[in-house]
Amino acid sequence: MLAGAEALELAASLSMSDPEAAMREHVRRVIADHGDSRSPVRLGAFFPWAAIRRVRIEQTLLEGGLRALPDGRFDIVLREDRSPRRQRFTLAHEIGHLFFYRFAPRAKEAQRRDGRHASDEEERLCNVAAEELLMPQPFVEATTRALAWCDAARVAVAVSESCDVSIEAALLRLAPCYPGSGELRVWELDEGGWRVGLARRFGSAGSGRTFVETPQEGLPNLAYLAPNIQNLPFGQSRRWAGAETCAVHVPRRAKPTVLVAYRHPTAAPAVRVRTG
Repeated sequence: MLAGAEALELAASLSMSDPEAAMREHVRRVIADHGDSRSPVRLGAFFPWAAIRRVRIEQTLLEGGLRALPDGRFDIVLREDRSPRRQRFTLAHEIGHLFFYRFAPRAKEAQRRDGRHASDEEERLCNVAAEELLMPQPFVEATTRALAWCDAARVAVAVSESCDVSIEAALLRLAPCYPGSGELRVWELDEGGWRVGLARRFGSAGSGRTFVETPQEGLPNLAYLAPNIQNLPFGQSRRWAGAETCAVHVPRRAKPTVLVAYRHPTAAPAVRVRTG
């Protein structure tokens, strides 16, 4: 994706060429100057810096939005019928837009003057900002130090609980930290039985990490996994149904939910990461 004017100005404000790296660095600096060390992060601590007057919960079709006020401050609107964790992520996302107002003011003014909405790229970078705000880098590094593959599911749930974010958000944040390659599946129990609510594969791609949603038709051995989910190895890692497997219960979900980490025989061997 070619960087737009907003992203380029954001990157240039730190003499960087990568807008995503610039957004992460801006967020880390703001956390250092205006945040606190408590977990979960108190987003209200950033309101004075971001010139946020208040948060409004309303009936709206949008997940959230900014309302500019005559005095230069902003109200943030959140969708009423969303879970507290969804609203919390949306709040952090909207704060992300204010990084553009602060560090890419010329591009944002041109955007306003032309009557344009925020681009898809800006929206993506606001999700990056939300990720950094809610799950700060020092916390993630401390939590994943010496992370073994078999810890993938347990650590994801721990980050979800500690940072007050969804299990899906935690999985995305932790993707670069997982050693080896494998797959994580969120199983939910409804009236029709157990089903896969989310499936994502993680692994290496060149020098970086990938964490992509697995298409439903790409799920191996789905037929025999669902009837036997109650027999999963919880809290431990062992070979189960042809794959090295570990499972944990996900608390505070509307439906009974289990997060399962699989490492199939074709995946790279697990490597325990040690630091210090």
